[in-house]
Amino acid sequence: MKNKKTYNLIVFLLLQAISTADLFADTIPIPEILIQTTRENFFSTSNYNYNVDDLQLKHNGLNSIGEVLSKFTPAQINTYGLGGISTISLRGTADDQTSVFWNGIKINSLTLGSTDISLIPINAAQQISIITNASSAVLGNGNFGGAVLLSNKPTFSKQINISLRQDIAAFKNYKTSFALNGGNKKIQFSTSSFYQNSKNNFSFYDKYKFGNPLVINNHNETTQWATINELNIKLKSD
Repeated sequence: MKNKKTYNLIVFLLLQAISTADLFADTIPIPEILIQTTRENFFSTSNYNYNVDDLQLKHNGLNSIGEVLSKFTPAQINTYGLGGISTISLRGTADDQTSVFWNGIKINSLTLGSTDISLIPINAAQQISIITNASSAVLGNGNFGGAVLLSNKPTFSKQINISLRQDIAAFKNYKTSFALNGGNKKIQFSTSSFYQNSKNNFSFYDKYKFGNPLVINNHNETTQWATINELNIKLKSD
């Protein structure tokens, strides 16, 4: 009886070995396939993106990132007057629930969580993208409303481009924008700056004074300036 059980076990193991060998014999090897993509494309394919290219930025007479976002995207821009901050909100969320990235670097305020987009020069980016319901797996936390991506893609060629713009508005508001982009096939340098000065000496009827006199708002002068510089070096040829 014991020998019969041993015999059955040996037969069973042999049958298993034969079936396994037949299984591997029918296996067809598949060549390795490598799929590469950015995290943004991989995780946010279901999100809706709004893109603003370099042509729209330069040929629409706009002088701030806030105006660009208001015209070409569904972003809500909250502006608090000349010299005040300008914040952005998406899909009805708060301004600290929208992240702003410049070439992958988050530039939101560390204390408030929001971003003053009035301090971002119009030439700071060649392309602007709005990603709604951005995945936290891609861009980190704080993206409940969405994300704004400001990106630059250098063109390695021998070139030099200079642009200068002067805007004059009411209440002695002056704004000067300057941009320089130049380089060769190995090095590209770009700088974008603006300087704004405004008196804000507007007149109004002061209802808190007797007779509601017409007064001029003095001591409301504001000065703003910002600059963004970028250096790209091509270490080896393609």
